[in-house]
Amino acid sequence: MPLDPNFPQERLRFILDEIPMPVLVSRLSLRQQWPDYAGHVLCVDEDIPRHDEAENDPQRSRVDPAHPAYILFTSGSTARPKGVVGLHRGALNRLRWMWQTYPFTDDEMCAHKTSLNFVDSV
Repeated sequence: MPLDPNFPQERLRFILDEIPMPVLVSRLSLRQQWPDYAGHVLCVDEDIPRHDEAENDPQRSRVDPAHPAYILFTSGSTARPKGVVGLHRGALNRLRWMWQTYPFTDDEMCAHKTSLNFVDSV
């Protein structure tokens, strides 16, 4: 569940209260934004080994297309914000469509610019 650090603290607290998470993945520079968080804060720039330091043994994923992939919260413009579950199937279908419709060549790049809390960021 992505949490935009630019969101007001009140909204971030609401989301964390609404969907309790045992682990929050963040950055060391943002750690102070989560003072009331009861779970474990894992800082990607401190706690996770770099790729070249990680073990080289690939592990098979047991993720099914029907498994939840993410939760995004609505804006709450009509009432309280609600968490909406997105499935792996939906994300894969979107990526497949995008790749077929807008394929890349080896020398092309894509600049992705959207909020982490918007479905297109998936």
